[in-house]
Amino acid sequence: MAEESNELHEIFTVDPDDLKRYVDRYVEICFVDGAKLSGIVYTVDPVSQSYILVTKEGKSVSVKIVMKHSIKSVSAVPEIPEELKTLDLNNIFKNNIDQKTGNEVKAMKEKVKLWLLKNMIPVEEKGDLLMLDTLEIHPPYNADSCFSSNSIVLDRIQNLLKDMKLES
Repeated sequence: MAEESNELHEIFTVDPDDLKRYVDRYVEICFVDGAKLSGIVYTVDPVSQSYILVTKEGKSVSVKIVMKHSIKSVSAVPEIPEELKTLDLNNIFKNNIDQKTGNEVKAMKEKVKLWLLKNMIPVEEKGDLLMLDTLEIHPPYNADSCFSSNSIVLDRIQNLLKDMKLES
């Protein structure tokens, strides 16, 4: 018979609030190999205790995942470098989104609407949205901009929109 251990797994001994205090703060991470890395903590995963660190070198912004097993220590640094003071963490991932002009977005909306109607799917326009019975399609009107609580409908409409891309 296996012996029962009374030791708690580390996940139950680390207070998430201790990790949360580093979020949106400038920190210096010292690694077990002696290297150091500084940046702003975007988030910390409380389960793996991995840090998502945003660094900036020149005009280039980098996002690095720092795994717990490689960390010796983490310390908050009170003075944030000037180049990081103006960095908007909420928008660092939005730069990778396909930017389209207003006319391109309108054309795509019309193309998607016609494609859905061609495939016998009733669709209505409500402002910027294309509305189906249980699904909404937001700009930029692609498979990734579909939202529904019904996973079957969501999957079918996303696949239909992907097929539209193939036929174009």
